[in-house]
Amino acid sequence: MSIIGLVALAQIAQAEPGQSAKFLMNEPTSLLDFGIYKLENHIRSYKDTLRIKHQPPDSVFVDYNWDKNRIIIGLSYGEAGKPRIEEIKNEIQAAINALKGRYGVGADGKLLHKGLYSGISEYFSHKGYQSKGRPEGLEKEIDQMVELKVVYHIQNYSRYFECSSMFLGDELICSGYLP
Repeated sequence: MSIIGLVALAQIAQAEPGQSAKFLMNEPTSLLDFGIYKLENHIRSYKDTLRIKHQPPDSVFVDYNWDKNRIIIGLSYGEAGKPRIEEIKNEIQAAINALKGRYGVGADGKLLHKGLYSGISEYFSHKGYQSKGRPEGLEKEIDQMVELKVVYHIQNYSRYFECSSMFLGDELICSGYLP
């Protein structure tokens, strides 16, 4: 029994990370990656307050779109029935406005407090110091990159209605695959 134990222990001691694990270990986490991670976790912490038809979102995501150079904050909702589109559109607008308000921007897309940027840019910065190479006006540029998107699935997820608005804007653009 002790010989088997020593052989097993020797095999474990010789094990090392595979090629994929080594690659992942050597890839740095960017401030963009970490900011997206922190922002998504923060939104998940209060997602129950972002209700449409008395329901919190099924999912929350934050992602970066390379083609548009945008940070996308997304909420996804769903229901089995077929609601009136205008009713859903109004509730989507309310959810988007609640997201904006949470980070210091009004429904009109303007900053609520006197300042140069919203609370979102704080997720994309170091704590306690700033890098010497940090571009001036970065926070304002981050705010201009943020797009809010809500996807509302209906009829057991066979159809959807999607609306988006720029974080610093008041226009709501909607489209979808509806019957």
